[in-house]
Amino acid sequence: MIVINENEYAQIRIKNKDVGDNVYTTLSILAKYYYSQGMKRKAVCVELQNFLEVAYPKYTMNKSYWTEVIEKTANKNAKEKLFESDGVWITENEWEKIQELGNRTLGKLAFTLLCIAKINNQKRKTNNNWVNTDIKEIFKIANISCGVDMRAKHIGAIIHSGLAEFAKRVENLNLKVLFVNEESKKIFFVNDFRDLGNEYLYRTGENYIRCAECGRLIKNNKYRNKKYCPTCAAYNPQETKQVKCIDCGKIIIVNALNNKTCRCDDCQKEKRKADDRIRKRYKSTPTSSQNSAQRF
Repeated sequence: MIVINENEYAQIRIKNKDVGDNVYTTLSILAKYYYSQGMKRKAVCVELQNFLEVAYPKYTMNKSYWTEVIEKTANKNAKEKLFESDGVWITENEWEKIQELGNRTLGKLAFTLLCIAKINNQKRKTNNNWVNTDIKEIFKIANISCGVDMRAKHIGAIIHSGLAEFAKRVENLNLKVLFVNEESKKIFFVNDFRDLGNEYLYRTGENYIRCAECGRLIKNNKYRNKKYCPTCAAYNPQETKQVKCIDCGKIIIVNALNNKTCRCDDCQKEKRKADDRIRKRYKSTPTSSQNSAQRF
């Protein structure tokens, strides 16, 4: 998952209360976001924990594991800054190099590598057109579904064409893109890195459209009247309703199916405190049988 505007991404995740496509990436970005708000390490850990409690059901299944993940994430990102970019420009020379491949799948892969290299150049001035994203993730972003052997074959074809090369160290699988050309004429701007393979097909004129709700690129139907991606088409936002707090009279907004909430947050806290006091008083008061035993 490539996030080009981490500040915006963090705010969306917090607002929607969901972890996105990758919980670990989301936690790292949220940690940087909370640090940017002036929070200290302890407060960041608390915020990450609170976020997982409401956004990630698996959190409650293994709290000790996620507590360790949160602490490591908070430590690792303590000095990291949020990365914010609008996207990258594709130039005429770069586009022509990709078209020379004459292959739809290799075109998607080369385009994806180009976009990732250029966004990495923005992240680090010394990046020099390198792509250090995991190969499996690259193919996912490129919208290419194939096995390990075919991935190796496609990567080999890109290298053989002279568009990329591996690092000199044998164990290093990072790729350097060799056809980045910022001096050439800019022809279009890429600001969505979720489906770069589909972006490539869209730019070549294939029948793809952007979801009217989330903006994701999807294959259009034969009638060319599709509007939403499968996720947004199936999403039915839950209606809300107003409830009057039975203690203070404050109006609160709750889920339309919520028939239990009858107090605002502040009054509910006071109710819990009062209930706790009653329980403690009851426990500390001897029962009638105990009183009888004491008399004898």
